[in-house]
Amino acid sequence: MVPYPAESNATTSPPAATAVTAPANVSLKDISRTAAREAERELILRMLTRTRWNRKEAAEILGISYKALLYKIKENGLDKAS
Repeated sequence: MVPYPAESNATTSPPAATAVTAPANVSLKDISRTAAREAERELILRMLTRTRWNRKEAAEILGISYKALLYKIKENGLDKAS
């Protein structure tokens, strides 16, 4: 049996961890919720720009209802000037 390259006998050290300083009172849940909101906002804005603000077409591309898109536009404070 030929060992795979990852199974070599040489010992490897794990990659060095990078120090990330975060406030002690911020929870992982809050961070992920914020990241999800920002990603959703960027995606919606990108689709609206791509469709020249044709909200019906953008909703179809995003796979959500027209009303849901209108709600998300308002919730995220998006407008054509964004």
